[in-house]
Amino acid sequence: MTKTRTGRIYRATQCSTGCVYIGQTINAFERRIYEHLHQKHKYKLQKLLCENPDDFIWEILEDNILEEKLDEREQYYFDLEVTLHGREKVLNTNDNVSSP
Repeated sequence: MTKTRTGRIYRATQCSTGCVYIGQTINAFERRIYEHLHQKHKYKLQKLLCENPDDFIWEILEDNILEEKLDEREQYYFDLEVTLHGREKVLNTNDNVSSP
């Protein structure tokens, strides 16, 4: 019998700017936060986290999502944040350090 894998959608909010990052993981939430904090500074999120990790609030937005639905649900929350706050406030994995 194959075990169905599930994951979660999470948000990291930078308190000082209101910028948010929407992500997904099938790993433990705490492990994913640790990974973000210890990655190289290729992306804007990691650079901001390194500068002031205590300036972020982490929260699970949706849990127990079937793995094959994670991309769809992540996109839903990303689009929702863009609609509510504007694209400039929503960090993306494609936002590298050299991005404006």
